[in-house]
Amino acid sequence: MTISEQLRQNNRDVLTMSTQSSYIGGESPIRKEISTMHSSTGEQSGSQTRNVTINIRAKQSQRDIIDHAAEVQGKSRSEFMLESSYQKAQDVLLEQTFFGLDELKFKQFVALLDAPPTQDDKLRTLLTTKAPWD
Repeated sequence: MTISEQLRQNNRDVLTMSTQSSYIGGESPIRKEISTMHSSTGEQSGSQTRNVTINIRAKQSQRDIIDHAAEVQGKSRSEFMLESSYQKAQDVLLEQTFFGLDELKFKQFVALLDAPPTQDDKLRTLLTTKAPWD
C-alpha cells in the first residue's frame, strides 16, 4: 500500500503528524494556546494567585534530588516542580503539530509524497561519500 493510499484510507482532508518543524496554514493552534496559557498563568508577573492544588507521591530519593536541584536554582520545591513540569508539558504539546489541509492542498501533498525522488548530484555525493570516522 502506497503512502497516499494509507493517507486516503485514514482521512481525505486532514493529516496529523508528530513533528517539531512547521505548521501549514499559519501559526500552530497549540503554540498559540500555550502562548496564551503562558501569559495568563501569571508567570511573567507574580501578581496572580495560584488557586489549584497538585498533589503527587514520590520516593524519598526523588524528593531529595528535586530539593537539591531547587536549592541550586534558588527556588522552593513547589516553584521548581511547577516550572519544570509546566515546561515539560509545553514541550510535549509543541511536538504535536497539526497540518490542516483543504482537499486541493491534501491532493498536492499526496502527489509530492508519491512522486519519485528528484535527481540531486550533491545529495548523491553526500550519501555515497565515506564518513571520516568509518
